Amino acid sequence: MTDPRRVDGLGRAALFALVAAFGLLAARELVRPVLNARRELADLREAVAILTSVEGDVDRLNAEIRLVTRQVDAIETLLPAEPGLDDFLQHLGILAQRHRVRVENLTPGQVAARPQFREQEIGLRATGPFLALYRFLRDLERGPQLASVRRLDIVRTPESGACALELRLALYFAPAGGTPS
Repeated sequence: MTDPRRVDGLGRAALFALVAAFGLLAARELVRPVLNARRELADLREAVAILTSVEGDVDRLNAEIRLVTRQVDAIETLLPAEPGLDDFLQHLGILAQRHRVRVENLTPGQVAARPQFREQEIGLRATGPFLALYRFLRDLERGPQLASVRRLDIVRTPESGACALELRLALYFAPAGGTPS
């Protein structure tokens, strides 16, 4: 027959194991919300750190946008309302005389409309000493008319020592009907 003390000891051990298992399960269920709360707190701290760093970036980006807007406004003031070569040709003539450059050919192209501006390509051939051509181009670039060089070729002629300049230049104008925006 079975010893009753042994059965009683096994029962106590089984009861102790059940109570311990129940206690662990209960503790786990009580600890899980605390662990979740700690994880959420860490996520919240990370989000606050990101937002704090982004706030500085937003301020910096806003400052850059204001600067670019001022630059665009300044550039738009350089765009004549209507395409016309009179002022450009007058300025070109003054520069050619000042730098002793001979303009041999000037070929205006058609005015092309773009979404934010209109442009007109100009072909130009001029001759003179290299340094004079350099100064002529520099002052042309600094002139009142907004322009960009599309193509530039300079060739030295061996007979005279002078240089020949071939230039494709784009002049810019405000879009038809007003200012760009």
